[in-house]
Amino acid sequence: MVGAPGSTHDNAVFKHSTIGSKILETRLDTPGPKVLLGSTVVMPHFFVADQAFPLSSHIMRPFAGQALPEAESIFNYRLSRSTRRRVIENVFGILAQRWRILRSTIIADIDTCEEIVKAIIVLHNYLQASEAEIPANERRYCPHWLCSLRGGGTAAGGSVESGVL
Repeated sequence: MVGAPGSTHDNAVFKHSTIGSKILETRLDTPGPKVLLGSTVVMPHFFVADQAFPLSSHIMRPFAGQALPEAESIFNYRLSRSTRRRVIENVFGILAQRWRILRSTIIADIDTCEEIVKAIIVLHNYLQASEAEIPANERRYCPHWLCSLRGGGTAAGGSVESGVL
């Protein structure tokens, strides 16, 4: 989340954010439970998080510990495969690769840091969109060796897998 110092724990940022407090207090307007595609199983919508976050009716997180029973280990594996954390970390890596200011502490007040990050994301999306029709091996902003472009997201749709935030 934009605006929190990098040393602040994810859970603290989450709890003090607008969306985090709404999720934890079940005040976020989320869709109701739906039938899973190709089955008759009804599942609620939830956010996938890591162990740093609290378990709640709207937050799914892995079981804690190392020597887990097989069923819990399988659950953790499947949950980790469903998360976008690695993809998001990869996108941040791309941003840091292209925008050197993100490689170290930004010496500015919080409001200025927020504006810098927002500007970088807007510029990133613009540059990604401007190269969308160029073959991956010819792109200059995010060449094929730096970006893994599997999705077909657009700046309007916002797909992390496509490199667009």
